[in-house]
Amino acid sequence: MVTVLDNEAIEKNAMAKMHIKDPSMKDVNAIIGRIMAGITSPKRFGAPNVVSLFNLSSQLCPVSPLHFIQCGKILFL
Repeated sequence: MVTVLDNEAIEKNAMAKMHIKDPSMKDVNAIIGRIMAGITSPKRFGAPNVVSLFNLSSQLCPVSPLHFIQCGKILFL
C-alpha cells in the first residue's frame, strides 16, 4: 500500500487552517505523522472489522492494479 502525500498542500493547509505563518518541515512532518497514525490505528488498536493492513488496503483500493490511496486529514483547532 502506497500513501501519496503532497507537501505543498499540507503546507497550505497548515497556513490556512492551523494559522502557522511559515510552516517548517517539522510542522509538515508532525501533520504527516498524525495522518499515518490515523491510517494505521485500526491495526494498532484492534478494530474488529480490520484484520490486517492488506485487508485495509484492499478495502480502500478495490481495483487490484491500483496500489495508491489518497488520504486526508481534517484539521480542527
